[in-house]
Amino acid sequence: MEEKTQEQSKTLSDSPQAKRTEGPKEAPKKGGNGLIIGLIIGLIAVIILIPLLVFGIGIYALDWDDKYTNQVADIVPYPAAIAGSNIVSYSEWKSNVDSLLHFYEKQAELGMIPPGSEPSDKDIKTDELDRLIKKAILYNQASAAGITVSQEDIDKKFDEEVLPQSQGGIEEIEQTLDELYGWSVDDFKKNVIEEMIYREKLAEVKSEDLDNMSKDQAQAILDKLKAGESFEELAAQYGEDGTAATGGDLGWFEKGVMVPEFDKAIFEDAPVGELYPELVKTQFGYHVILVEEIKEEGETVQAKARHILISNNLDKYLENELESMKIYRFVAK
Repeated sequence: MEEKTQEQSKTLSDSPQAKRTEGPKEAPKKGGNGLIIGLIIGLIAVIILIPLLVFGIGIYALDWDDKYTNQVADIVPYPAAIAGSNIVSYSEWKSNVDSLLHFYEKQAELGMIPPGSEPSDKDIKTDELDRLIKKAILYNQASAAGITVSQEDIDKKFDEEVLPQSQGGIEEIEQTLDELYGWSVDDFKKNVIEEMIYREKLAEVKSEDLDNMSKDQAQAILDKLKAGESFEELAAQYGEDGTAATGGDLGWFEKGVMVPEFDKAIFEDAPVGELYPELVKTQFGYHVILVEEIKEEGETVQAKARHILISNNLDKYLENELESMKIYRFVAK
């Protein structure tokens, strides 16, 4: 009887009705592993970010300059400045500043510059940051124009234009670069030759823009002179060669000394004592001319004149590009 009751009990427990009446089983916990993984990732991020933040404060606020900090800056892309979408890396800026400081120190040591005439550390840092900002714009503009510079281009320019100037060959160049800048030949190619080629190629692509920009500026100056403004003052303000400091004064010079277009304007076309009413274009840019005197001594003809040169160089184009950008400087402020 007892055995039968046990069998009936077993049968009832196996029936669907019995299973439906069983209490709910505890569901397995979900997300536990995900929470742990997220926690680990967060901890790792904190571990990484805190040192980066510390070094950032050291670089920007405390002016750290130890070997370990510089090694970190070589790996982590801390910015020295941001101009628009262009970034100047702290590592490149710091390396170049160190090279320039070494250069001026060596120049003073060798007696090649008078003691105390070298620029201040602050000026060196500021000027180099300005140069690198302009370089960043140069590379950006070159990229937009589809300009590229290969290692073959760099090596060829070095071999054809730099190497022949050294009587001692590559060994003399290596020694000079190391002594003056702490650079290798590869450093020189990267820091100087590459940028030089980018400049040449971009200037060629932008030649029409550069010419129009210079012509417009020169014409604006000529219009001011026609309206009665001082030649000397405008030359001092806008002139782009060594004569600007003396109000554009070229002194006395003989016929045939200047480039042909300039020479013709001075000795054949320009009225003496009056402003030449047109711009004169030469390989150097656009000239505004004032011939003050002409004298002849036998077969020798001389002129005394002033000019204002507005060149069509690439730097002005890059500076105009910079004027439209928001620039953030994190160093050399």
